[in-house]
Amino acid sequence: MIIVLNPYSKNPKENFDKTFEYVKKLMNEGKEVFSPVIYGHYLAEKMGLKIDYKTWEFLNDFFQCATEFHVLCLPGWGKSEGLNKELKKIAPMGIPIKCFDNEFIEVE
Repeated sequence: MIIVLNPYSKNPKENFDKTFEYVKKLMNEGKEVFSPVIYGHYLAEKMGLKIDYKTWEFLNDFFQCATEFHVLCLPGWGKSEGLNKELKKIAPMGIPIKCFDNEFIEVE
């Protein structure tokens, strides 16, 4: 399963929309995908929950199911507290990590 990670809380609407577009693309290609942001955004919006990393950190438990991670380098990704914590958590797992720009082109 591909797990898609991206910055979120500083730019929730735009980053959710872009992440949704990317997840939709992958799923249309027949890939199994999980995105903590796609899962959490709707619930936070409908239930009035916080959108901070700590509230949704439990979703990191899904990381153990990953066959690869895709990081969307959307605006603010380098300064995203949550994304940086996620990257530190996944780095030692030995699972491939691929980064993609705003147009979904893989970058080094």
